[in-house]
Formats: sequence, structure tokens, C-alpha cells
Amino acid sequence: MRPDQAVSWYRRMSAVYAFGTWTLLGSLIFFGRKKSNPLGDEVEQKDVSTDEFPEPSVPYFLKVMN
Repeated sequence: MRPDQAVSWYRRMSAVYAFGTWTLLGSLIFFGRKKSNPLGDEVEQKDVSTDEFPEPSVPYFLKVMN
């Protein structure tokens, strides 16, 4: 690789790296602020347990066969 090609490659990769770094930092800041809710906007959520699943009225294999 010629020296002028190496310099242009180095500058291009530096720009790509800088863009990725600022994008990552911006995303972390944006989503970090989005997750922290103000104190007045708290909403009580119901405790929904997913341990038990209701049984279907008609077994699956009968639905498939008909």
C-alpha cells in the first residue's frame, strides 16, 4: 500500500470509528434518560403471573385434524 493510500485509509477508518462511538454514546444517553421516569408519572402495574396457562377448550390435535 502506498503512503498516500495508507493516509486516506487511516482517515476514513478514523471517521467510521468516530461515527460509531458517537452513535453508541448517543444511544446510551437517549435510552438511559428514556428509562428513568419522572416521579409523578409512576403507574401501578398489576402482577400478572405467567406460571399457569389455561387449557384450551378443544385439544390442538382435534383442531388440526378437522
